[in-house]
This record gives sequence, C-alpha cells and structure tokens, in this order.
Amino acid sequence: MSGPDDHQSGRDREPRRGQDRRRRAYGLIWQTAAENALIRAFVEAVTERL
Repeated sequence: MSGPDDHQSGRDREPRRGQDRRRRAYGLIWQTAAENALIRAFVEAVTERL
C-alpha cells in the first residue's frame, strides 16, 4: 500500500498539525479548568464540614 498516496497524505497532514495543537491546548485548558472547579467544590465542601 506504500506509494505516492503516503506522500500525499503526509503533505495534507502538515497544515492540520497546528489545528491539532490548538485543539490539544484548548482541551488541556478545559480539562485543567474542570479539575480546578472540582477541586474548589471539594475543598469548599470539606471546609464547610470542618
């Protein structure tokens, strides 16, 4: 299956790498934001009980 198609797909992927990086960065930002929100909620719940 190797041939000119592999080279073409490789070229097509290059411009998309920037978008993938952005998506990963946004995903990490949303993940950390969600984790921070969970941690805050947990800390608030624990401190309220104390």
